[in-house]
Amino acid sequence: MWAAAIAARAAHPNVPITFVINPNNGPGSSKQASYVAGIAALKAAGITVLGYDDLGQNTPRGVAAVKADVDAYHIWYPNIDGIFFDDMNNGWSYPPATYSSLDAYVKSLGMTFTMGNPGTGIPLTYVGTFDSLVVYESGGYPPITSLTPYPVASAFIALGVAYNASFITKASPFVSWLYPTDQSGGNPYTILPSYFNTLVASLDTGVVPPPPLTSTISVAAQDTSGLPLLGLSTLIDDGGVQLDHRFTPAVFTAPQGQTYDIIIQDSAAYQFDHWLDGSLLPDEKVVLGTTNVSLTAVMAPRAVPPPPSNSILQVNTADMTGNPLTGIYVSVKAQAKASFSPLAYAPKVTIIASNYQNFIFNHWEDGTTNATRVLKLAKPTLITAYYAT
Repeated sequence: MWAAAIAARAAHPNVPITFVINPNNGPGSSKQASYVAGIAALKAAGITVLGYDDLGQNTPRGVAAVKADVDAYHIWYPNIDGIFFDDMNNGWSYPPATYSSLDAYVKSLGMTFTMGNPGTGIPLTYVGTFDSLVVYESGGYPPITSLTPYPVASAFIALGVAYNASFITKASPFVSWLYPTDQSGGNPYTILPSYFNTLVASLDTGVVPPPPLTSTISVAAQDTSGLPLLGLSTLIDDGGVQLDHRFTPAVFTAPQGQTYDIIIQDSAAYQFDHWLDGSLLPDEKVVLGTTNVSLTAVMAPRAVPPPPSNSILQVNTADMTGNPLTGIYVSVKAQAKASFSPLAYAPKVTIIASNYQNFIFNHWEDGTTNATRVLKLAKPTLITAYYAT
């Protein structure tokens, strides 16, 4: 793997390559001679070398422990260029200032480059905390529009994918680093993709193209009385290919000079009526130029069917103004009971209202603010969870 990267760099010296070393889910417990030799060979080939460190996949590690790993890399492998911080988001347990302090600490030791891997879209307040951020790490290629909100210094990792020259060409202007691979599974990083040489060759243009100009398409929704509706599914398509999927109020950033289809989808509570500009089709075509575009869909309420006659509990969800929300995950756990007959049983249930996207649980209809609620059901009961954005 190391030799293949060195050979690709020698064949295509115009293509920057970053190589992440990982002795043992971090620097390990001692210096390894094989890594010392391998790093020297990579550096001699002009490859940037980063040391892998895990910030904590499920539970965030303490800053002191992370800095100790950075120290170990610096002492044992002093000629590496920087650190690759994995599992960066972790529920965004750390504020941006913590990541910025780690970046500063790495550079205080003489290293010059940091990369963080949240593996997904990030709050813009975290942009700039590290030199580069991996804004996508998942199966399949990312939507192009999921890359456009971030600086060109960002990166993506696409797992289990075939080589797609057209996609690489379209995505390259929006990122500085990319890693598509046909490997997948528990650890897809022990083997280079089978098409690695083809990938590197395709990037060897000799010229760095300027990033394309972009504009935004903002999509809002309201009911027939003009009240805003949040959380309606909205798609942007390009020639029948779905580029991105967001929820109202949605903002799509896309290259200028193309025609896009903006599609707003019906929900259980509302159905499309018309766009505020008068168009009657839910599929609105937008020719995106230098001016940002704003669209508003007017949605008509559906009649909400009564709960089945045999139901004893119905959990509704709504925004802070009382507009119904659908698609919010709610779990109900019933307490079992066993005894000798005659047995009377009024089930005791635990209801948990989950957050979704930018919808954050606020309170129940009775004013309680704990998302976990326990009820004893003796008769059919209707409760409502209210969400803020």
